[in-house]
Amino acid sequence: MTFGIHIAFSPSRPTTVALALLPVAIPAIYLLYLSRVVSRSTESSAGRRIPHKNQHQSSSDSSSSAEPTTTPWNPVSLPEDVRTDDSQWVLAYERVVSHAVSTSSLSVPVHLTTATAAAPSDTPPPTTPTSAATSDLLRDYARAAQTAFSWTPQAFLIRSSIRDPDIRRTFDADWIANLDFAPGDLVNGVYRVSYRGPGQQRVSSSSSSSSSSSSSPSPPLCSDRVELLLEAPPSYRGPVPRALVVCEVATAPPANPFRDGAGEEISDDDDDAAADEHQLQQVVFVNETWMWRRQDEKPVLIETPVGKWLHTLLAGWLVTKGVQAVVSGRQKSQ
Repeated sequence: MTFGIHIAFSPSRPTTVALALLPVAIPAIYLLYLSRVVSRSTESSAGRRIPHKNQHQSSSDSSSSAEPTTTPWNPVSLPEDVRTDDSQWVLAYERVVSHAVSTSSLSVPVHLTTATAAAPSDTPPPTTPTSAATSDLLRDYARAAQTAFSWTPQAFLIRSSIRDPDIRRTFDADWIANLDFAPGDLVNGVYRVSYRGPGQQRVSSSSSSSSSSSSSPSPPLCSDRVELLLEAPPSYRGPVPRALVVCEVATAPPANPFRDGAGEEISDDDDDAAADEHQLQQVVFVNETWMWRRQDEKPVLIETPVGKWLHTLLAGWLVTKGVQAVVSGRQKSQ
């Protein structure tokens, strides 16, 4: 004779409601957790340029460690009719910057492109720089960020809509791990490298005749960047957003130009050298998204409150994953 025990479970109404909400609550809790993690290691800002207005409408999610109130430098790859101040295009941007990272903690040496004394402050770099202009650090950071993106739900959706096996191949980890991000390279199916080289350059202004011992010197800004234009695959037939993404590594401004890393005051004679030395000891990692549209078109993703929040969260996560890779050394040079 065998004995069986049968237990009938009839959940109460509150339990049923709670179980029904789990598929919504769990992702929401994870998003809140992710937002907290990202906010601890990055700063973000966003803004928009409206036609027929000379000033930018900008908003800042938090005070940026790089340029809290300044519109980012226009990417080299922006179309000429979009980049001008009198353009008839609505131009929106989002900028996520990591907290400053000590160069001593990085897994690869830092060789950033430095401005020369003769370079104007906002002169665009050449549009066809040599491949040597970009540091190994930038390459490894871009590889790690793009590898992280390839595992997102967005990437899976994009990949599922692509039929060409050669383009689908660009989502693979080994493909991304061997990319040098040279102009023309394709990554994650829809991102085509359009520029690789120095970013915005700024020279020290403390030696000018108008400077004085009471004004803060402007140490040289060293910056390397990769710009990627959004490109629809041949099999895609829907509307294509006009957008580009920037991956950048730049020297971090010193917290106090008149004190060195140990907190000691810097003399007037040595302030430039000490500020420059301090700046070159720290770098920041940047992710920018630029989107543009015609005035009569619907707002782009980063113009809407929910879309901007979600996209900033994703960008912050990509920056965080990129920084983790170049600090820990998990992303090795090929």
